[in-house]
Amino acid sequence: MKARKICIRAMSLLLSAAMLMPLFCVKAGNAMKAGQDCIDLIKEAEGFSQYKYWDYSQWTIGYGTGVGADEYPDGITEEEAEQLLKDALGTYEGYVNKFADKYDIELKQNQFDALVSLSYNMGNIWSAYDDFDLKNYLIDGSEKHSFLEIAKGFGEWRKAGGSVLQGLVNRREEETKLFLSDRTDSDSEIWRVNTESGINLREDAGTSAEKSGFLMYNTIYEVTEKKMCDGSLWGKTYADGKEQWCVLDFSKYMVGGPIDYEGGSENTGKSEKWRITSENGVNLREGPGLGYKSLDVLDYKTEFSVTNTVEADEHIWGKTRYNNKDGWVALTYAERVSDQEFEAAVLTGIYLKSEPEKKKYNEGDMLSLEGIEVVAKYSDGTEKTVTDFTVDGYEPTAGEHEVVITYMEKTAKFKVTVSKKQLKKIEITTPPTKTVYKQGEELDTTGMVVEAVYDNDSREEIIDYAVGELDSTAGTKTIQVEYKDFKAYFVVEVTEKQMTKLAITRLPDKTEYVLGQQLDLTGMIVYAYFDNGSKNQITAYSFDGYNPQIEGVQTITIAYNGFRQSFDVTVSEPDMYELPGDVNDDGVRDIFDLVLLNRFINEGREEFPSDRVYLADINGDGLYDQKDLDALSRIVSEQ
Repeated sequence: MKARKICIRAMSLLLSAAMLMPLFCVKAGNAMKAGQDCIDLIKEAEGFSQYKYWDYSQWTIGYGTGVGADEYPDGITEEEAEQLLKDALGTYEGYVNKFADKYDIELKQNQFDALVSLSYNMGNIWSAYDDFDLKNYLIDGSEKHSFLEIAKGFGEWRKAGGSVLQGLVNRREEETKLFLSDRTDSDSEIWRVNTESGINLREDAGTSAEKSGFLMYNTIYEVTEKKMCDGSLWGKTYADGKEQWCVLDFSKYMVGGPIDYEGGSENTGKSEKWRITSENGVNLREGPGLGYKSLDVLDYKTEFSVTNTVEADEHIWGKTRYNNKDGWVALTYAERVSDQEFEAAVLTGIYLKSEPEKKKYNEGDMLSLEGIEVVAKYSDGTEKTVTDFTVDGYEPTAGEHEVVITYMEKTAKFKVTVSKKQLKKIEITTPPTKTVYKQGEELDTTGMVVEAVYDNDSREEIIDYAVGELDSTAGTKTIQVEYKDFKAYFVVEVTEKQMTKLAITRLPDKTEYVLGQQLDLTGMIVYAYFDNGSKNQITAYSFDGYNPQIEGVQTITIAYNGFRQSFDVTVSEPDMYELPGDVNDDGVRDIFDLVLLNRFINEGREEFPSDRVYLADINGDGLYDQKDLDALSRIVSEQ
């Protein structure tokens, strides 16, 4: 499965053409293919790249299509990119077809296109998750589920790396519109909160109504009734178990409805008729200002109603509703065509009706705007609570900070104090992966997470801590972790190492003997191996199996700690018979041999010929002692 590029820019795909096309139910078994609406949606969401780039785990070019590292060295045209996209869509069409076949689902072309776009972006993982709501709705029959359920089902897949990405929010919204574009069975509308500061819920429409709740940025919600109040359009929704109202100026219409409402400003009861005079058309924007996103375009000579006006960015903006979308139009590019006229209310300033509840912070804390209410004042004496303001000036560092609230170039300020946070303790939040050791193993802290805990209850992971040593003796060991004089501890268990084998890694220097010679293990190297991967050279082994008086191959066995190893030596007849006691090899046993033997037995003189030692065993008992000296003395005296 190819990784999909995550586009974080807003999408403005228009689906009017899709709504005009006939929509047919087609069983996925007929191998449905993605339509042009799907291709256009993907192109808009992904964006065009002439040259390939590295995208997560693959090289990508054109409209987010994976390619090989050596392909398209000179780039690609938009026409080539679209064809490459169409060729790549076969995999994702297969995902949707296979899913529909498995559950015997009949999909309309717009539904199939929306699901292919989702798969192109997310892979087929959405159909693999049993707890994915959209999957369950499809299996159950999507027509049985409300617009809100479908919208939220698509909206579940708008995160990457654990965070909501606005590009994914926008893409899921367009896929929702496409999926539902054939349905007309909803008498409510689906909206999405479109301002980062969120919007207040109130008990009734109007800024004077009591606050009763709050909707976070990107919340998808249902509107069941609309009306004008305080110069803004308000929608009734159901949240927290009760009906509440919110101003729709800071939300974006998604799908459903339309819900009719009384036009015009509730304060004046007026509306004006205007006509677009620009041959290029004029953007319908989310708010009064050039910085707001375009929702649609009003074509040349389009007539529209204006219910409120405001001055911003050197233009007079008129509030209107067009193509089921509420927005603002720059009246500079339009002309009034009705006799009714009302004067534009100019924004004169803003003030804080209530400051945030929290004014004192500890270092590292995030700014909280809970409790703030920003009010805009206009030249006609009216006031309006606004939520799409910007915030600047706050730093989570120690000291006093002046926070600036800005709305359409007007500002208001308040101050906060940030105290330096103090380290209170350290905690081992995740112990090391390895907690059981064999004797001799080194301490391994892989997987351990240590956090510094401050007096503001904030935490941060630390890595520059010191760790105590691991005692190699067997038993339970407490290991100390230290950071800036604060300590924390974790426990490991050290078990005795167990010997696993005995090995002779080098044989003795001498493995060939003649009858009467004693075993010589000089040069032999023996190791004991243990279950912790270590080894020790040993010399305290025992051995048996050798008899100097028996000719032939003999197996010598060494033993240590219950383990045994063996090797072979050869004992053979000497080339010529030698007299026991003729240690100086002169052919006779005399006083000179007696002197040498006495030194060897009683004084350990080194000059005794080592290759003649076996001849010192006069009585053949395998030992060199006083009995051999007495025997040689008798032999010499009797000669």
